[in-house]
Amino acid sequence: MSGPQDSSNPDVQSHRACTHCHSQKVRCIPDESNPDACQRCVRLGRSCVFSALQKRKQRKRTDTRVAELEREMRSMRAMLKVKGGASASERSSEQNKAPEAPPTASRIPQAGTTDGINVSAPISNTAGSMSSCSLTSRQPFTVERQKSDGDRDIIDRGLISIATAKLLLETYRRDLYPLFPMVAVPQYVTVEQMRQSRPTLFLTIVAAAAMKDHSHLSAALDKEILQNYATRSLVQSEKSLQLVQSFLLSAVWYHPPKKFEQLKYYEYIHMAATMAMDMGIGTRPVPHRSQFGPGNGRDVHHLEDARNPDLSMSNRSGDFDIDTGSLESRRTFVSCYCLCTGVSINTRRPNMLRKTFYLKECVDYIEQCPDAEPADRRLVAWARLLMISDEIAISFSYDDPGGIASISELKTQMMLKDFGKRLETWHREVPENDMSQTLLMIYWSMRLYLHEVALHVDHSPDDFNAPFQMGTIHRWQGEPVPTGVLAEAVAECITCCHNVLTTFIDMDAEALRALPILGYVRISFAAFVLAKLCLSASHPESQIARVLDCDALQAQSILDRTIWHVKAAVGTTGCKIPSIFLALLFKLRQWCLNPMMIEESKENILEPEIRDRVVEDDEVSLMRGKSQRTNSANSASQSTPGSNTSTHAGSGESEPSYDETRRESVANTHYMPPTTLNPENQVTSLLDPADQMELDQNFFQLFQDMAGFDDVNAAGYESWAPSGLFGGRNDFYFPPPLGNGQAPVP
Repeated sequence: MSGPQDSSNPDVQSHRACTHCHSQKVRCIPDESNPDACQRCVRLGRSCVFSALQKRKQRKRTDTRVAELEREMRSMRAMLKVKGGASASERSSEQNKAPEAPPTASRIPQAGTTDGINVSAPISNTAGSMSSCSLTSRQPFTVERQKSDGDRDIIDRGLISIATAKLLLETYRRDLYPLFPMVAVPQYVTVEQMRQSRPTLFLTIVAAAAMKDHSHLSAALDKEILQNYATRSLVQSEKSLQLVQSFLLSAVWYHPPKKFEQLKYYEYIHMAATMAMDMGIGTRPVPHRSQFGPGNGRDVHHLEDARNPDLSMSNRSGDFDIDTGSLESRRTFVSCYCLCTGVSINTRRPNMLRKTFYLKECVDYIEQCPDAEPADRRLVAWARLLMISDEIAISFSYDDPGGIASISELKTQMMLKDFGKRLETWHREVPENDMSQTLLMIYWSMRLYLHEVALHVDHSPDDFNAPFQMGTIHRWQGEPVPTGVLAEAVAECITCCHNVLTTFIDMDAEALRALPILGYVRISFAAFVLAKLCLSASHPESQIARVLDCDALQAQSILDRTIWHVKAAVGTTGCKIPSIFLALLFKLRQWCLNPMMIEESKENILEPEIRDRVVEDDEVSLMRGKSQRTNSANSASQSTPGSNTSTHAGSGESEPSYDETRRESVANTHYMPPTTLNPENQVTSLLDPADQMELDQNFFQLFQDMAGFDDVNAAGYESWAPSGLFGGRNDFYFPPPLGNGQAPVP
């Protein structure tokens, strides 16, 4: 039933029930005699009124409302851009009017930004197009980022001057960058541009360069870096390319803390790798993953389409822009892989970044890019060397102490030959101009890393984990190792150790001051392996002693040259990094000269009465040294217990017991000058006798002079040096020189 219509306006519809029936919620039945009234109103004698229908407001569809919101957001963005441009023009006009006013621009961008760099070029195809090299080669350092008031950098606060900053930036380009070419700073980039575009990277570069000659300044800048990292990364959750690069540089040119437990370079490396993967640097751009659909000729990374809030369900910031296929991004990703692999090898931990096809693609891209830096070829060679090393770590299970391969197995022997050939092929294929001394040290270290499995027949694999432990000889529980296989592997270890140290000695003092901790760790590991081999060669229960003689090691000679070379790098100012490792090398030298002291320390057989007797006899030994020097030179029996063992074995006499040998070494090895060792078992020195005597006589004076360096003491140096150097009892005796320049013989 259709309700009555309004006579005045027939087009307007009315309710089907009158007002009275509608209010009482009863049925309204029209009267047959009067169609304009209902039966109830006619019966009650009241007027029957039908009210007009109220038109309902039509609800908007969801897509219509979304479209309106998008238009409002676009208008708001346009207003903000106009407002930002006006404020920038006002600030520039104020600076032009008052140039003498100090700058108050912020050096820290807002969270989620990427240093104000506007990369407008489309992402290149990963198949090998080189067009992105020319588009992005000069872009990162030329665009100014927007600044905010209220923050001042290290130059504004007077920590360093602009002239010092320029010198440090040039030091980085000349001395630091060629050693580890991870972050390139072109010559056309100035300090002002670095401060404007990438303030965190600028601070990191300045701090790394200051470590070479200005340790105190480097310590102050390191505190600034930590504060900057905490604010940007942890508080503001910023993720940018400059932060990744800064973490890499901080990990390589690391400022050592006061305690070993406070080391953070492992965290820096993996923070850089994690941030790089979050930004999409570690994965190739996926084609046709965008709102434009396939066939549009534009490849978009799988994170890039999430930056448009109008077309994505992701809430990523629209300012998170980076060309993941650019030369700089690929160089940064390859650098992350190199450091992650290197630190996993040094610490024997799992590698965070494994070798992938995209990594190989990035390495090939950098090698073929016409806009690549000359040092990028060195980075490519470094990455390919570490790819082989990564396979070695996986094949030998070096990161799993319980499952490390055994040299007695045929499979391990076959892998040794194959990986050795691959390393030799890599060495031949690297051009001579690209083979730097740092890269050559890494090469010999990786060969030593490959053949380290041979040392496990005498030493626990845990001893080779950082920090290194000079453990004792343990009995070999595996199958017998063929003599030829063991001899070849041990000879390769000796060759690699000598080549690492010789390459280090060939570097000049200026290069050693710029060499980071990673380089000195390789030097220390080579010296540590020599000390391990010295212990094996002098131990009666050693398996390696079957194929090794102490004369073949030349440990004392090479370590003496290394120590004096590091001393030259320390200089008069006490360069921080070399001074720390100088103390460690000194300790390793003592272990090489007197390897049986490791056994004595382990077994605690140094009785108090023997210790007191030896201390009381020190002055007596000095007085009678001159009269006994001739007899000591002609007698092969007055030597260390290790040499007595070899003499008995060679003459067929009965060999003394192991306990007697250790007891005799208490009185002889601990307090015997290195020059009084038996000629049959003494390590041949490449130095002249006078220089060798000067070396032994001046060792303690060297460390006493170094004890005055604040940086050395702050870095935990006293925990590595002999105890007598800092007021305790001296376990290593170096007699004063006599009138004829020779050392006394007890």
